Amino acid sequence: MTDFQPKPQTPEQVDEGLRNAMKQAKEDGVFDMTERVKFTYITRTICPRTGVHYLDAISDKGEHYMAQMETGVEKWITYKRVWYKDPQQPYDL
Repeated sequence: MTDFQPKPQTPEQVDEGLRNAMKQAKEDGVFDMTERVKFTYITRTICPRTGVHYLDAISDKGEHYMAQMETGVEKWITYKRVWYKDPQQPYDL
């Protein structure tokens, strides 16, 4: 844990910061996966060196999805990279 103490902010500064964070998240593709997907098979592999959780899933349509989660950022596991379709995987299996 660090002894980080954020600077006090006005409501306008907080509003601007949240707006910028949402813009950045949209640019990073956080909101790209808007379709509902049903996963029929999910695996998780944890890297012993970095602690990153690598998730693989197969949808009911046979599509391969991947995601990454990490610890150490918050007190809980957070997404490092949200679910996305594997670009290497052909979709018509």
